[in-house]
Amino acid sequence: MGQFHSNRDFYCDKLKVLDLNTFEWSEPNVSGDIPSGRRSHSAWTYRNKMYIFGGFYSVDDKHYNELFEFDPVTSRWSKIRALGACPTPRRRQCTVVLGDRVFLFGGTSPCRKVGNENYSYNTGLQDLDDLHILDFAPSLFTLSAVRVIELNLHKPYARYLPASINNTLRSMTTTNKANIPPSRFDLQG
Repeated sequence: MGQFHSNRDFYCDKLKVLDLNTFEWSEPNVSGDIPSGRRSHSAWTYRNKMYIFGGFYSVDDKHYNELFEFDPVTSRWSKIRALGACPTPRRRQCTVVLGDRVFLFGGTSPCRKVGNENYSYNTGLQDLDDLHILDFAPSLFTLSAVRVIELNLHKPYARYLPASINNTLRSMTTTNKANIPPSRFDLQG
């Protein structure tokens, strides 16, 4: 019966374009690393290119952490491998472009599987509170800091570095924890 008469999810991988001058929809002939159909992904534009990250494909219960770039001039998709630690697979995240950086916050991700080879179950979904930054124009300092962290040099040589650099390296390697003090929810006080 097709996608409109079925309980089965359908995820189209076709790109649709709305011409804002004529208000006409079209479907360009695209090439390259075409991303699979998905939902709940993020999309943004930067320097006349479109990017998508993450998303969910319920047919296979799969969350993505892929980054794709679309160039409307060439109608070509490219899968991007960014430097640094990639965010975990997720959907429903929020992204904001500020200057040359994209801030990606939160989202929803599958929890780990619990059990053994004879019996296991998925513990469901978890809401994320982490922050990732994709820098399209990183400074020499940022590139150097990422390399120092990759080589794990930031801890053994910490005493030789200025405090401001140590603080930056610590911020780049420490897990973010968002905690609200219990007193904020204390209705009796």
